[in-house]
Amino acid sequence: MNSKSILFIDSGIGGISTLKECRNILPNENYIYYADIKNAPYGNKAPEFINERIYNIISYFKERIKCVVIACNTATSTSIKFLREHFEYNIIGIEPAVKPAIKNNPQGRILLLSTPVTAERLFIFRKENLEYKDRVMLFSDVSLSIDIEKNIFNEKYLKKRTLNILNSFKEKDFSAIVLGCTHYIFIKKYILKYCKNDVSIYDGNEGLSKRLTQILSSKNLVSENKKGKVIFKNSLNSINMNVKMKKILKRYEKY
Repeated sequence: MNSKSILFIDSGIGGISTLKECRNILPNENYIYYADIKNAPYGNKAPEFINERIYNIISYFKERIKCVVIACNTATSTSIKFLREHFEYNIIGIEPAVKPAIKNNPQGRILLLSTPVTAERLFIFRKENLEYKDRVMLFSDVSLSIDIEKNIFNEKYLKKRTLNILNSFKEKDFSAIVLGCTHYIFIKKYILKYCKNDVSIYDGNEGLSKRLTQILSSKNLVSENKKGKVIFKNSLNSINMNVKMKKILKRYEKY
């Protein structure tokens, strides 16, 4: 059982940033990364559709895996409860690090970059936590994840796109930015370049990787391999896409 793989699921390449963080802590584990490219992005899909897609993906790999990571903020928002009700695997989801950002910036405002579905969840969160209502500003754009996906190796474009986003908030005062989509972590270095030095950046990858480590340890599922491997799969059955994702992981590991 320990040598079985950890299944990562995302609509595209964004979750590779999450995979990278987990491999830093758990390099001996085997991983399967599945990108549902055919149905990307999830940010504008109905919850029922996302539930069905991820259910089918997990079912397909069920004999090969020991744990599942939903490496997509949108899919976590819509599907994590449904999936835990239908599978016995430990299923871990990633969420925007809004609460730690608020906790660590008690007086400042927070800028959340998210997809529409994640934004909808934040709206509910703000209604339930009225003291945070005026502290979280929102940038919601389903096209941003698509643009990052298409231009992942085009640094000039990503720099310009990032600068345009930040310029739209240049008159606003904020002390932290929360990256509410795993795709957005690929523009983190540009955000750091263009932001004030006192602006903190938050994402959910570190917390997820620690949670995954805790679960594997508590369930005695830690791999005894000397070195793990990563297998990339996608819903288009595209070999070129698998090669691209492998290249992205290798490149991102240098950041």
